[in-house]
Amino acid sequence: MFLVIWFLAITAAAAAAAAGAAAFPQHHHTTKFPVHELYKMTTDFWDAFMYPNNCLQAKSINSTLLAEDVQGRIDITRTFVGQELNTEYLFGLFCNAVGSEFSIVGIPTSYTVEEFVGSGNLVSVTVTVSMNYPALAWISPVQITTFITFDQRGRISQYDAVFKWLDWQFATLLQKAQALAGNSSVVELVENLLIQEICSVASQYCIGDLQQYSSTSDCSTFLSSIRLGEVWELGMNTLTCRVVHRNMVPYRPDVHCAHIGKSGGGYCTDDRLYDKYVSQPFFTMSSLIRNSSHHG
Repeated sequence: MFLVIWFLAITAAAAAAAAGAAAFPQHHHTTKFPVHELYKMTTDFWDAFMYPNNCLQAKSINSTLLAEDVQGRIDITRTFVGQELNTEYLFGLFCNAVGSEFSIVGIPTSYTVEEFVGSGNLVSVTVTVSMNYPALAWISPVQITTFITFDQRGRISQYDAVFKWLDWQFATLLQKAQALAGNSSVVELVENLLIQEICSVASQYCIGDLQQYSSTSDCSTFLSSIRLGEVWELGMNTLTCRVVHRNMVPYRPDVHCAHIGKSGGGYCTDDRLYDKYVSQPFFTMSSLIRNSSHHG
């Protein structure tokens, strides 16, 4: 009897192992890069992300570091598809933070690789970026963890980025801004400064058929009626979302003016639910595809 039970147990374990192996995601053919090449391709991107290199990338319109059909997702904002759009958000956003009287978007000046692992065409990397906030005389560390896949030409084809502890960083930013507010409400001060920045860009670039507000007063009144936003709401109907998109308006007003307008243009809108957003598949290429589920 013992041998029978033992045999059945071994058979069941083998079947479970086989089922698990069969359920493991099967990837399409991808180029296998040596680890040192993966590291260089990764640091090439982060080098380009630093100011003023990011401005050169932004002006190129389509960064050669990115594949034409690149897919990107950032936890605190939204998803981005295509070379041009990703060039604007990855490089233009932080380039145009320079020159703002006040911005919640820092200027990246240097970085340190904290963690790195690479295999085939897939990289997982954590970097700490030094972000400069001139108006606050503050240089803040911001840690970003990213999964990246590269295409056969060594260009980024997919990325999934998470900003770690950014809610804590934003709370610290507000504390730093208290010095500018004096005895007034720091949140009210920040809101007013951001509204000025958004309305200034809207009046300069969003004109004619692209006009979003009838006047600067209309712009200010509307933006005063919406919330500042939590860190995770940079892709919602918030001031902070419009500040992010404000930096992209000069590149393509026809695309981005709507994002800082009253409608939010499909980017700064309250159209997402947590459960659906987290569970909804996005990536379509190998390595980052979520095509299996497991139950304990």
